[in-house]
Amino acid sequence: MLLKRISKLNVYSFFSIGCILALGLMTIIGCSSGGDGGAAPAPAPAPISYTGLTTQASVDTDVKAQALAAGAFGAGRTGAVINGIGAVETGTDEHIISFRTLKVTQALEDALLQVDLSSLYNGPFVGATQSTGDIRVDGSCGGYAIYNITYDDVSGDFSGSFDFNNLLDCGGVPITGKTTIKGRLDLASGTFITITFTFTNLTDGSSTMSGYIYMDFIGSPTIVNFDGKLRIDSTGKVYWANDYNMEISEGFDIGSYVEVEISSGKYYDPDYGYVDVLTLAPFRINDGDEYPSSGILLVTGNNNTEARLEALDADTCQITADTDGDLVYDYDSGVLNWTDL
Repeated sequence: MLLKRISKLNVYSFFSIGCILALGLMTIIGCSSGGDGGAAPAPAPAPISYTGLTTQASVDTDVKAQALAAGAFGAGRTGAVINGIGAVETGTDEHIISFRTLKVTQALEDALLQVDLSSLYNGPFVGATQSTGDIRVDGSCGGYAIYNITYDDVSGDFSGSFDFNNLLDCGGVPITGKTTIKGRLDLASGTFITITFTFTNLTDGSSTMSGYIYMDFIGSPTIVNFDGKLRIDSTGKVYWANDYNMEISEGFDIGSYVEVEISSGKYYDPDYGYVDVLTLAPFRINDGDEYPSSGILLVTGNNNTEARLEALDADTCQITADTDGDLVYDYDSGVLNWTDL
């Protein structure tokens, strides 16, 4: 589970995970002098740009209610088969795959946990910048990642990067692309305080995501800020989960589960514009489930129009909407399968 694994990581396992400082490595290479050397490294891919509508959407039809509520939940919609960042079925209709803001965060964290660099941290603190070489780690179910890290052994400031090559955990989420990291470690307690993942080309072959994920572990729950643009490579459409402020916590009172609460954010659909996003009740995802078993998401458009996406159980949900802004909900989807959204 996300919080359990992240919050309990110590400095050693963190170095192993977060460590991928291809960025630091490229800096070292770039500063070397003279010689013929090899070919210049390929330029980093440009971040994805959102070029769709930027005005506030009106949730004034049942079609818009479903598209905007489902899209805000899934951080985008697509019609291609993608086993990870994208959708769940083939067809011309657009669908979501899951709670992508949570799932992408978990996928990165799971990749971090594949690495063990405990031998690198043995002190004493000497007030110097320490760095590792390139180290390869294989995915538990295929693929690999190359990582490297640089950190200050007194302040705890660090930077690094991951370079994923179809890294696959046994949950079935493949990752290809690079994400840089930076943040601060608490060297005295052996924990880390903050981390930011920044990426421009995380892909599964059919869709590509660009953005960042910030995590703050000072207290509980974990504070997360997610900002991601998802491009559907076959169509060029870009969806944007903008500045989602979330709290992620873990519970064990009735089995293991993760709860996700969204306090603010905007979701941009290229065809309709943006809606404001928050949860009226936190989403609870039980261990082993793809979709939440409870929780309510509210999206609000202009003229007081709005829609709610409610989790009924891990297989079904329901969308209701006020399409004319009179404070009366006049649209009800009835019971829907999550996979039909």
